[in-house]
Amino acid sequence: MKVVLGLSGGVDSSYSARYLMNLGYEVIGVTMQVYENTPSNSDIEDAKNLAKFLGIEHHVIDMRKEFRDHVISKFVDDYLNARTPNPCAVCNRYVKFKFLLDAKEKFGADKIATGHYARVIYDEETKRYAIAKSKYAEKDQSYILYDLTQDQLKDLILPLADYTKVQVRKMAEDSGITLSNKRDSFDICFIKDGDYKRFIRDEKLGADYRERIASGENEIPFLQKGYFVDKEGTILGWHEGIINYTIGQRRGISIDVGTINKKSKLKFTDRAFVGDIDVEKNLVTLVSDEDLYKDELYCDNVNFQVYEDIAEPTRALCKIRYKDNGEYGILSKEGNGVYKFRFDKKVRAIARGQSAVFYIDDKILCGGIIK
Repeated sequence: MKVVLGLSGGVDSSYSARYLMNLGYEVIGVTMQVYENTPSNSDIEDAKNLAKFLGIEHHVIDMRKEFRDHVISKFVDDYLNARTPNPCAVCNRYVKFKFLLDAKEKFGADKIATGHYARVIYDEETKRYAIAKSKYAEKDQSYILYDLTQDQLKDLILPLADYTKVQVRKMAEDSGITLSNKRDSFDICFIKDGDYKRFIRDEKLGADYRERIASGENEIPFLQKGYFVDKEGTILGWHEGIINYTIGQRRGISIDVGTINKKSKLKFTDRAFVGDIDVEKNLVTLVSDEDLYKDELYCDNVNFQVYEDIAEPTRALCKIRYKDNGEYGILSKEGNGVYKFRFDKKVRAIARGQSAVFYIDDKILCGGIIK
């Protein structure tokens, strides 16, 4: 049986190749080039060298246009509209797994595979496929796979579902894979230096934006200074442009609590946090930590996995970010593609644009974009 494996040049996909070969699969490695320097030349070379070491067929495929159209453009648009993006989830559905299915068809393969730490299950009751949490919570990556479709799931193999990262590194080393100690990448893959603000400026304005600003051009909305305000609208001071802020942020607020308390009737006892961003009015609302806790959210663009939909309010666990442990509550259908989740306990810093992913017994019920 033939399988197309997404080969990134990291240890997880590298050992997945060896694992699948040990099971008797004929493995074809495919590597996406998604941005001018990403994967970096060294990542592509690592993937090529690994394929050569294992003796498997390998292809590097140019996906730069698709990646820009679906991932980079949305990432920039989200930030400029005060939403917190989730580029990995977007990439998985609209770029990476489409790429793998296309490669499966092109090379006449039977299955596709990646090195994600999660499980694919088939529910006999609902007759549907779903992503489920990996065996070990510390490396579980199910959250970023919530948007995969039934067509993408039905032929997917995830070889690392039952292993820890430590185990995978050890098994890779024992297999002679020289990438066993390669560092994981935790940053956004297409922003090499981690400076997403610089990246957005370059994408939106061109690399000459510094010269444009220096020459006196100041009609650039997301770079314009505006007001910090409190919940009642009282002006507290100046912010440095909405691009610099996200919900729940504390660092980078250029005004201290003492100054805030001289102007606001709402006394801040400790620190101030970003509680809301009004793009049209160019306002950033500052709140105390307790104001960041909310007990409900609304989401749309919902993708269902283990069930096709829900008709009645359904109890589930909701994660609002990748490293979140989740909180239980009730998911209900509001109409017009909108769903509401009411938490049992308030959760902190729910951010527009992030993904809310809902689980039933470790299986993904559905996930959507927080409104």
